[in-house]
Amino acid sequence: MPFSPKYVMFSGWVGDQDPTFDGLKNALANMFWSSWYNYTNFGSDIAGYRGGSRTPELLIRWAQVGAFSPLMENGGENSHVPWDYESGEKSTLIQDAYRRAVNVHYELIPYFVTCAAEAYEGGYSVMRPQEERPKDLNPLQNVSFSTYAYQLGQDIFFSPALEDGVR
Repeated sequence: MPFSPKYVMFSGWVGDQDPTFDGLKNALANMFWSSWYNYTNFGSDIAGYRGGSRTPELLIRWAQVGAFSPLMENGGENSHVPWDYESGEKSTLIQDAYRRAVNVHYELIPYFVTCAAEAYEGGYSVMRPQEERPKDLNPLQNVSFSTYAYQLGQDIFFSPALEDGVR
């Protein structure tokens, strides 16, 4: 069951996840539930909210999901900043990858605004999971996801990398 009335929840966050790839899958599952409940916009904390050890790859993969989510946010316990994950004095690989994700999100803002206005008026979500919607919308039921891919508005299809080392 929804936690907040949709008319006061134009853009929301989907809870506190662990800083792991399973946490990223949990965030996406929560986004899918939000979509199935027809919330307009939502996102999650990049690399999870809860404390723990984050890997550079997790940070970047989650930033990529954030770039293709209506709400991209960086917050939570411990460090989430890309410069804390560089492996050498002159390395900027992680910062550059994070910056690319942020720039993509910024470039999509006009698209997000248009999609959000249409979705809000139409009573549906900007993000539409490729996963079939459960017949019983009980978020406490155990849903097994075969894919975490989703449609973002009418024009963008996104399929995230959800494991360490996937290229």
